[in-house]
Amino acid sequence: MTQVMGWDVGGVNIKATLLSTTVEGIKAKNSLNFYPFWTSDLSKLGNILKAIHDDLNPSHDLVPMAITITAELSDAFQTKREGLSLIISCFKRTFPKHPLYFLNIRGEFIPANKIQKEDILQFAATNWIATALIVGEKYPNSLLIDIGSTTTDIIPIMDGRPATRGLSDLDRLISRELIYTGVLRATIPSILHELTIRGQKCLISFEKFALVADVHLTLGHIGKKQYTCNTADERGKSREEALARLARIVCADIEMLPEDEIISIATQIYEAQVQIVKNGIKNVIQENSALVWKETPVIIAGLGKFLAREALNLLDIKNIIDIDFMIGAGNSIIAPASCIAQLLTRNLGE
Repeated sequence: MTQVMGWDVGGVNIKATLLSTTVEGIKAKNSLNFYPFWTSDLSKLGNILKAIHDDLNPSHDLVPMAITITAELSDAFQTKREGLSLIISCFKRTFPKHPLYFLNIRGEFIPANKIQKEDILQFAATNWIATALIVGEKYPNSLLIDIGSTTTDIIPIMDGRPATRGLSDLDRLISRELIYTGVLRATIPSILHELTIRGQKCLISFEKFALVADVHLTLGHIGKKQYTCNTADERGKSREEALARLARIVCADIEMLPEDEIISIATQIYEAQVQIVKNGIKNVIQENSALVWKETPVIIAGLGKFLAREALNLLDIKNIIDIDFMIGAGNSIIAPASCIAQLLTRNLGE
């Protein structure tokens, strides 16, 4: 049996998977842990990583680890270099006997002991590369859309490799291949600035009264268990509490607005978010002439697959493939961790 542990260390969630390959097939044990770097005691990060490892690997086998990092962008750090240095050093201290491999921006695995301080930025924001490389093995000319709690990645794949115009977060924002909207943590003013109430246009408050997670919970797109981030008001995650938060974005409350009007607010926000994703997809396809409009396979991943599917429907794109069919049912939410584990398994096998 071959085992590899894949990690996707994000600024909000730490995802991990233990991939076991036997003659009978591949089995995966997954873990998703809410860990907001900017509010956490970073001196305890090693303890968190060890707890995740021990839960997935209770026998404490010295399995190789494949690691991708996006948490360096968190404002817990003054610079990305600082964040990467802390996280890489933490893995080396916590798992001194495990073979550690970090994925760089070129899709290469670099052993921890070969990482040079001056080259550390090559490991920034590489989780999308891991997913794209696995998708590219089966669909060498395709489009990958991964919508998570915070962001949307729209990744063209050519000849089996990611063909983005940008590699860094900044460059991908410029190229519209990275959109800062997700299905949990997006703020309402990042989606729209006004909506219609009782037939009249109404500006919204720019306070952080609610998150888009309240929209998707109210409309039934996600359940309470999938609402893994903190709420805007630190109250609970019931539908009634979500309705109360949504009423506040127009400076009202659940006594002033009936439920159907609040549902209308949620629907308008959802429709505006779908348009944002739709426009991003359209832009990327138009900028990549090799992607045949409406014919190219589109692979959807992440908690926000429902959002991607709706945007694609508006574009009349029907060749939609759920990444779960490639990496296993239920693995979509932790796709980068699962994919990087698969990549390292094959890399070590070669």
